[in-house]
Amino acid sequence: MYQFNFILNDVVHSIDIKKSETDKLASEASTIIQTYHFSMDQILEKNIKNDSGTCFDCPFSFNQNKGNSGGCYTHSGIIFLGLCAKVKSLNKLLLAGKIPNYSNDIINQIKKKASRLNIDLLRLGTYGEAVTMPINFISQLIPLAKKHTAYTHLWHLDEYKEYSAYFMASTDNSLLSSIAKNKGFRVFEVGHNSESIQCLSDPKLPKEQRVNCSRCGLCSGNKLQAKSIFIYNHGKKVNI
Repeated sequence: MYQFNFILNDVVHSIDIKKSETDKLASEASTIIQTYHFSMDQILEKNIKNDSGTCFDCPFSFNQNKGNSGGCYTHSGIIFLGLCAKVKSLNKLLLAGKIPNYSNDIINQIKKKASRLNIDLLRLGTYGEAVTMPINFISQLIPLAKKHTAYTHLWHLDEYKEYSAYFMASTDNSLLSSIAKNKGFRVFEVGHNSESIQCLSDPKLPKEQRVNCSRCGLCSGNKLQAKSIFIYNHGKKVNI
């Protein structure tokens, strides 16, 4: 695995290039890029639940549910344990002065490494809000993979309107989906929507019918002219 870490806008960004660990994203033989975004408080305090600076007003976050899980799929099981381990690792690197502030050298390093690999999928925002990275940085990441996925809960803020080029608006009801579409976003809605396409990797689908993200690529914002997407809620509220 190759990892690139940097600080920008009080957020610690971590970009991993590695083999896929789940068939939902890509086959195990595939190389993927995943981006993670943690608030400085999360890293300094080694507390994943202190997520207001990176999950913001997401209804599934800890900060919007009085410190309890709001049902985000990242809040349980192996995924949650992996995120906690990553926070601890980044804490050590940060305290040792080994996480630099962002510079153009970062994207050049990533592009150089990626050019030697066959990357099937770029997953923006594996954890946290990827829109905390500049749009011109993201636009240089997009061509490094055959397909990409990206979602944001901050679609309602005008300052992120240009991110609709690459990001889906993440919503949890039809009213918000309608508002997001009026703002120029394609939508990824948690919950059934008859006007949208069901996510092809939805766990509610029979396993033999599912298509992983690296083969699908529908969740790529306005880069792709297609219908919006919905997925049935498959997270669960847990006490951590």
